[in-house]
Amino acid sequence: MSMTLTQIESEIFKLPSKKKAVLADHIISNLDSEHEVKWLDEADRRYAEYRAGKMKSRPAKDVMRDAFSRIKASK
Repeated sequence: MSMTLTQIESEIFKLPSKKKAVLADHIISNLDSEHEVKWLDEADRRYAEYRAGKMKSRPAKDVMRDAFSRIKASK
């Protein structure tokens, strides 16, 4: 029988703090590794495009300025 998310949460909240922390760390580590693989694939794709002359580079200060501007505008 499969548990619902509510049932899983209920069981997790019954655990001692240390066990909840270990479980949270395992879940976050799993998420981080999934995202890390996706970002590495994206970085490889972009680098290959750059090397093939399909993409131009930009100074890091310009990239960071634009990124921070987008973050501020989204708030």
